[in-house]
Amino acid sequence: MSLKNVARTAAIVFALGLAGMVIMWMSGRVELFITVDEKKTVDASSVSSIEVDSDSINVKFVPGDGNEVELHLFGEYIDRKFKDKFRLSTSASGNKLKVKAEATKKWGILIMGKSSPTLTIKVPEKLYEDVNIQLSSGNVEVDSLQANRLAIQTSSGNMRVNQFAGQRMKLRGKSGTISIQEAQGEIDAALTSGNVKITNAALSDNITVETTSGDIQLNAHELPPSFKVDMRAGSGDVSAKVPNLTFQEKTENRILGEVGQGGPLLKLQATSGNVRIRQQ
Repeated sequence: MSLKNVARTAAIVFALGLAGMVIMWMSGRVELFITVDEKKTVDASSVSSIEVDSDSINVKFVPGDGNEVELHLFGEYIDRKFKDKFRLSTSASGNKLKVKAEATKKWGILIMGKSSPTLTIKVPEKLYEDVNIQLSSGNVEVDSLQANRLAIQTSSGNMRVNQFAGQRMKLRGKSGTISIQEAQGEIDAALTSGNVKITNAALSDNITVETTSGDIQLNAHELPPSFKVDMRAGSGDVSAKVPNLTFQEKTENRILGEVGQGGPLLKLQATSGNVRIRQQ
């Protein structure tokens, strides 16, 4: 039998098997989706730092009640081989809580499902010293977090931060998007491929954003009385629609200027992409 016939036969067998599973599921004779549903709680009364290490699993960081960190790993899959193939573990060292979520079986063609694997982390509402989130791939959402330092790193996935209050935020990604809304503190964000959008009611701290391929957009309702602007687009346009901006340099691809004297530095640089600052 030729390779072409073997491939055709394998494809037919696969399609018939999948169709059979769907028919049995619709008739109620088989549960098509396997549920991954694991929960843990950790006493957070002495926790001031949190470190999250996630392997191809989305992470949601949200506020919770009480004095416990609540962890919930959830996902639904058509591939039954994924049952019991996810691990959620925690460990504590001093005031640091370490959380690890991993998939012991790597992705395959049958990992279709109703929901992607997601680790939801509910933390007590208090000021944390450090929150560090690292993903090999996956999306990260952080809502209403108070921390002196927040660091997020993912190779492939989107990052969204909403209502952050702290001293510094550092975001790093290779592909995906970054969306930041209402963040207090210094922002340092870098992407290899993807767009970055920051929207704040007011700006009071340094902002540094770099992209290799992607647009950068910074929107603010209220700007500080004094600040500096350093914008550059290697291949793209730059635009700064803010009042009272004195230009030291202004070209199609470069804007260097300031309002007043001193204040925070807004440094936005894209190798290939457009760069915008707007007061809304």
